Parts: sequence; C-alpha cells; structure tokens
Amino acid sequence: MAEKLSENFTLEEFTYSETAIAKKISNKPSSFHKKILKHTCQYLLEPLRKLLNEKYKEYKKKKVKEVGIKITSGYRSPMLNAAVGGATTSQHVQGCAADIEAVLVFTDGKKVVLPFNELYEDIKAWVKNKDLNVDQCIQEQNSAGAKWCHVSLPQQIRDCRKQFLKYNKGMYSMDCILK
Repeated sequence: MAEKLSENFTLEEFTYSETAIAKKISNKPSSFHKKILKHTCQYLLEPLRKLLNEKYKEYKKKKVKEVGIKITSGYRSPMLNAAVGGATTSQHVQGCAADIEAVLVFTDGKKVVLPFNELYEDIKAWVKNKDLNVDQCIQEQNSAGAKWCHVSLPQQIRDCRKQFLKYNKGMYSMDCILK
C-alpha cells in the first residue's frame, strides 16, 4: 500500500524517478525529508489542487470532473540530483519542491494536461490574491520541448520569496516578485 504524504499525494509519486531506476540510484528520503515532503504536500500541493478544482468546473466548454496534480519530479536524493544535472542548491533535494502538471479529467473520462503557461498564470494570480503561498514558481521548458511548472515552499511559510521566473533553452528570466 502506498505511503500517504497527504490526502491526495503519496511518497511513491514524490520519489519516483526513471533516472534513479535506470542508474540504480537510491531516491529514498530520510525521515527528516519525509516530514518536509508532508509539509510541501499539505501547505502547497493540496491547497493548489483545491484551487484548481474550484476554478476548473468547465474547460473549453467541457465539464470537468476533477483536476489532479501530476508530479513529474519531486524529491531527489543528492546522487539523483547530480545525475539529472540539478543545481547543488536545488529545492528538490530539500523536499520542498515539485515539478508539476495539472491534469483535467472530464466527465466523459478523457484527460488533458492544462497548458503550463495557464497553470503558471493561475498560480501567480492566487499568490497575488493571497490564496496560495509559494517560494518560487518557474514556468519551465527543456530543450526536448517538455513543459512543466516548478513550485516550492520553504519550511517556514513566512520566508516565501514569491518569485516567478521563466526558464527556456537554458536561461532563467525573472518575471516578477509579488509582495
């Protein structure tokens, strides 16, 4: 049975990595990091999921049954982080960040990933309205064309920097810092 970090997120989905499997790298978090992962789920991902479900009752004239969050990269052990070329200061290693996609499930069972730029703008609006706390939200796209949003939350929510950045073709650019 999957170990729950919160109502809708499991340890397995937060630590799953094809790179770790292929390279036989352990990606098992310590008990300390599990506590941070639970905090990240409880105070960032669960509130975000709730806001997405409140907003997207309908999308492009189709009824939405629910909106889920898919973690494409969550916790990374230091060895895994190095293997994927992550920054040595990566928030993924601390357990306070996740790369995500929002998946809309329609009443007919079909699914669609919300475009990453829409997710990014939604998050920015919710932070601006003080409905959500984030340290960083990064709209990312790699050289292969994969797209996602990076979201993070520090252990002390009062320390949120509320930074919004865009990453494209190896370059970061500051979009804004919300007050």
